[in-house]
Amino acid sequence: MPILEETGPFAAEQVGGLLRRLAYQAGRTNKSPRASEVHDLRVATRRFTQALAAFDTCFSTEEVKKIKRRLKKIMGLAGDVRDYDIAIELLSKLKSPPAAVLSAFRKRRKEAEQDLTGALKRWSQRRSYSKWRTVLESAGRGGISDDPIGVTAKHTVEPMLRQFVSRGKRALSPKASVERIHRLRIEAKKLRYTLDLFAPVYGASFDGWLERIKALQDILGIIGDCETVRVMIERQGGDRRIESALRRKVRRRMEAFRQLWADSFSDASVDGLIVQINAGVPRKPPATSAPRTLRLAAS
Repeated sequence: MPILEETGPFAAEQVGGLLRRLAYQAGRTNKSPRASEVHDLRVATRRFTQALAAFDTCFSTEEVKKIKRRLKKIMGLAGDVRDYDIAIELLSKLKSPPAAVLSAFRKRRKEAEQDLTGALKRWSQRRSYSKWRTVLESAGRGGISDDPIGVTAKHTVEPMLRQFVSRGKRALSPKASVERIHRLRIEAKKLRYTLDLFAPVYGASFDGWLERIKALQDILGIIGDCETVRVMIERQGGDRRIESALRRKVRRRMEAFRQLWADSFSDASVDGLIVQINAGVPRKPPATSAPRTLRLAAS
């Protein structure tokens, strides 16, 4: 059964922890922008951004919107680095790796890395972590929600589940576009991070779902990565051998995606999760005139 804690304190704890994690990972990536660190930076950024979206009743000021825009720029720079990391990794596994293409990609990866670390350095020099923490606390004072966290979880998760299932069914079509597959992948990430965010509220209710969504993400990720690399190769002048290998890989992963969807994301399973989410949602507590302040967890 959902806990009776109000949304404001729960949101403060979750967002504060995710902001600290983001700041920590930004520092690590700036010092050592390896592929694994760039990946972890992207994950930390997505989780923090999704928390702000999930608790938009607590964090909805113009200053918070500026934070999101800043994060979008950092994500773009990190995405550029990641694309080259994926391309280099995939091409290096070929029996006869294209030396000239790999050399060009490594050079561009270095340039993209410099752009990213430059942005992270400026983020640190501006003391962005402390400033953002102050902004979020200030936003919380005006927008804090006293709804029980179980109510907030229900109103957040259920629409996302419905959207996820709708996109998944459209993506099952043999004629589904690359963009449609990509949108499902993004939707899966948002849903997984949101379920993870509210896991303390429901405990075992989400067991299994996080693993299934992660498995789906992995499959869709390979499909997306292959398409990204194919486009990058095409811009280099094209290579039929590589493009053919990438298409074969995509076909195999599409078959795996359809099988996983049939096994794990039936209407009945989704309805069952929604029943769990709705079960025992507490009523809104009586309003109080006592002043409230949303305080993020201390670093």
